[in-house]
Amino acid sequence: MAEYYRREKAMEWLGVEMPPWPRKCPLRVIVNMSGAGGATTFTFGSRDGRPAVTGQEMEIRGEVKQLLNSVLPHEVTHTVLAHHFGRAVPRWADEGGSVLSENDEERYSHDVRCRELLNAGRAIRLKVLFRMGEYPRDMIVLYAQGFSVSNWLV
Repeated sequence: MAEYYRREKAMEWLGVEMPPWPRKCPLRVIVNMSGAGGATTFTFGSRDGRPAVTGQEMEIRGEVKQLLNSVLPHEVTHTVLAHHFGRAVPRWADEGGSVLSENDEERYSHDVRCRELLNAGRAIRLKVLFRMGEYPRDMIVLYAQGFSVSNWLV
């Protein structure tokens, strides 16, 4: 399924399939019923004089249906974007674009959450959001606003 999503997300975001992996991405899967999530980490360097991903690892956890319908496509989108640009993608775009790869239910949830956060005064000013290189303490705001901005741009 990871390779399927890699092809699908590359076509959606880039309009072309990606070349074969220079190195496989280790994928650790933890099936549980106590919350879903994932993390993909990258090492960046250069290849043939161009910025490139030189190492990566992915971990996903959750119940099987959610892993396959949301968590895995979200994390694979991170890999597609990182390999395309050869460097870290701005956090808002990386997470926002990855949330766009999730299923309808998850996207709807992020849309509702964004409105709630904005109404509660917890928003991150866009000039700050666009410059963020690291995750803020209030990560859910980054995910929700990143999704909202990415969704609007798409």
